[in-house]
Amino acid sequence: IKKPNAKILEAKQRVLFQLGTELFANSDFKQAQSSFTEAISLGNYDREIKAQAYFWRGECYYRMEDFDAAASDYLSYLSATQERAKNIYGLAQYDLAYAYYKQNDFDRAVTWFLKYVNENPNGDKTTLSDAYNRIGDCHFYNRDFARAESYYARAVEVTPSAADYAMFQKGFVAGLQKDYKAKINAMDNLITQYPQSEYVDDALFEKGRSY
Repeated sequence: IKKPNAKILEAKQRVLFQLGTELFANSDFKQAQSSFTEAISLGNYDREIKAQAYFWRGECYYRMEDFDAAASDYLSYLSATQERAKNIYGLAQYDLAYAYYKQNDFDRAVTWFLKYVNENPNGDKTTLSDAYNRIGDCHFYNRDFARAESYYARAVEVTPSAADYAMFQKGFVAGLQKDYKAKINAMDNLITQYPQSEYVDDALFEKGRSY
């Protein structure tokens, strides 16, 4: 069609978006990114499709380990979408936080992880627990050990059945603050409650260091 009208261009934008999601599902991230870019370039024929194209292009960039470009697209989606109640909005916050975390930008990472946990308190517990762990890690890397310990404790509360990492980090942080009794107690709890955990050998080593 040499002179497509607005209705045809809107349809084209939707087709490009659907093609991009299909390519993404097949792990062809480079071609998917290209389709989403074309959909975005068509403009505002369908504002929500354009917004979601930013999100999914961000997912492509993330998987291709271009975390800076991913962060930029997640921000574009979050500012453009009108559908904040959808799960994808919370996922964009969480993924944006990870994009900053992967770049060691811990201040911005913790800001977005906190937005995610505060605005999605009834979200998937595994994801919430992971977000609390990452908040703890951000404070840990910034050497705010007391605050790190408090967020590791929150991760344990949210998902007690998968809290071995948080428990290990909580104990490790206690050791950095010279509370060796608390550290030994945390390592003992990890060894007892999670005997198959990949952190058991580390826990035994850290327990020995504490003594």
